[in-house]
Amino acid sequence: MQMYSDKGNKDKVQALKAEMQKAFGIKEGPYKWGIDNRKFVADQQNGLIYPSLLSLKGFSQGCADALYELYQTKKYDSFLQLLKDLSTKKDVNSSRLDTLIRLGYFSEFGPSKTLLKTVEYYNKYLCTGKTKQFKKDSIPLEAIPYIENYVIKETEKQYILEAEGVEKMLKDIVSHIPEEELPLKERLSAEAEYLGYIATTIPDAVGNAFVTDLEARGNNFRVSLYDLTTGEAHSVKLKKKVYQNTPINIHDIITYRLGEEAPWRVETDADGKKKFYQDFNAPKEKVLQWYGRNNRWDK
Repeated sequence: MQMYSDKGNKDKVQALKAEMQKAFGIKEGPYKWGIDNRKFVADQQNGLIYPSLLSLKGFSQGCADALYELYQTKKYDSFLQLLKDLSTKKDVNSSRLDTLIRLGYFSEFGPSKTLLKTVEYYNKYLCTGKTKQFKKDSIPLEAIPYIENYVIKETEKQYILEAEGVEKMLKDIVSHIPEEELPLKERLSAEAEYLGYIATTIPDAVGNAFVTDLEARGNNFRVSLYDLTTGEAHSVKLKKKVYQNTPINIHDIITYRLGEEAPWRVETDADGKKKFYQDFNAPKEKVLQWYGRNNRWDK
């Protein structure tokens, strides 16, 4: 896998991952802060292969090296501390940082939605000089309860804070961000986009699936589903009439039931008339028999 990863052949990497799971029961470990994701690493004792960050869309060796180097050289007590050092690493740009957060890479520092908000505030209150000015008529709402605690100078129209005061105010603001995870749909969509497959399973989401693809096929549709409980993938037929009654889109989460039916064939007689019939001698095909919305999961 490392060879194909080095060559940038992500499709081949994904195919090998699926094969090692099915044939040998070897699972893929997580992308996590503190784990060496600079290359593929085998954990024989636990039957895992830890993935390489290079297999993620848009990632480089420099990014993987920078992240592991930071982990090895310093202990971070908060995500804010880590952000300060990450901002000095050109290979860990804002896009890559956003992707890592959405994939749960920094989960030891908090849930993904909370960390994304932390990054937003960090960028908003970044102080590159000795002081920072805030106009009184446009103070950000989240700063109002704290800003007066750190003012060193006040004019008719502005509050002025030293860099140290801005940093302390930022800590106050971040400490009051609610602890929240991203909605499940956003997490699964991120996995589909950046991993190229879905890694999350949810034991109590029985009978629910994530729509990974939807394609018109003749008068019907072909839909690809990922079962949220088992992790099993299904490629099934969806009849046009069923779809029209309840339209679905890629990355929807649905409650579903599968069925089987004999495939339909068409033949043309001597007069050029088409005749449709079911071929009961052929293997049956899977059909998305019924589906609906589940407000608990489809958020």
